[in-house]
Amino acid sequence: MEAIITLFLLSRITLSIFAQSSDEQIIRNLEAAGTAAFLKTDTIFLKKMWHPDYVVRNPFNKIVGVKEIMTLIKVMKITQVEFESIIDKITINEDIATVMGHDEPNVKTAKDGVDNEVKNQRIFTNIWRRQNGNWQMIARQATNVNP
Repeated sequence: MEAIITLFLLSRITLSIFAQSSDEQIIRNLEAAGTAAFLKTDTIFLKKMWHPDYVVRNPFNKIVGVKEIMTLIKVMKITQVEFESIIDKITINEDIATVMGHDEPNVKTAKDGVDNEVKNQRIFTNIWRRQNGNWQMIARQATNVNP
């Protein structure tokens, strides 16, 4: 009987690890697609990726929602420098995924007159929620790291 219980528990752990690995890869893919869409100002993709109530504390220490972000993208107040997003850690707890990482800006691509804050490295935390089988980003916090 102990062998059966042990086998059952091991199979549950294995399934859990496999499910998390699959979810982690999905989140990694969404993160990469989101960065690409942001840099291309693909607002159609971003609106699908972000939950309607998505909020961000941006590097300027302002809390903004989807409407404000879309306005900033349209008037080119953001995405004024290319960057690479590097994921340091993904943690998945049931239907919530937390992604922690940092953005490395490519200052050579900065547009003339861009604020220095945009050229700084940022650390970020992105929060994703799975609902009806789909993952959507629900929150982001990004903080400039002083050089």
